[in-house]
Amino acid sequence: MPSGYFWRVALMPRIRARHLINGTLSFLALAAILALFFAYRRHGVPLPKPRLSVSLGQLPYYAFCSYYRMLAAYTVALIFSLVYGPMAASSRTAERVLLPAIDIAQSVPVVGFFPAAIYFFVAVAHGGRLGVELAAIFLIFTSMAWNMALGVFESVAGSDCAGSSCPPVSRSWCIIRSSPGWRDGTS
Repeated sequence: MPSGYFWRVALMPRIRARHLINGTLSFLALAAILALFFAYRRHGVPLPKPRLSVSLGQLPYYAFCSYYRMLAAYTVALIFSLVYGPMAASSRTAERVLLPAIDIAQSVPVVGFFPAAIYFFVAVAHGGRLGVELAAIFLIFTSMAWNMALGVFESVAGSDCAGSSCPPVSRSWCIIRSSPGWRDGTS
């Protein structure tokens, strides 16, 4: 194998301009997120100490609060999935954009959202209890929304259906790719 500067440069894989631009944009986005974090980390609102009673009489109230947090998160996740799933199934372009986005969001565990969610919602609520409640609802939402949205997408898209074997939802919304009302962006 010949040695020297010419051969090292000649044998290096060529970096395409698109890859260079994507790498630069990714680096700049990460740098902007880190800059915002360090710029605003001293502006955090200190949380007041919680006043929780551990008496048995408060247990039904705490159960009631937990139930309504779950109900609120489920309602928001259901609405999200009923909008996102059919939107992703409406065209091939939407599918190519929306499905990878939800796959990336699904791959981040809830613990990954936890610090940012607490910080954001507490800051929005100016340190009040509402911020903590909204953060809890958001975290519960993230634990169920991705699976629900993908389930709605699969049921609406009906990938292998033809004729009468199509799901009724897909036929009624004209979302099946083989149906006469299918919108693929070309018509």
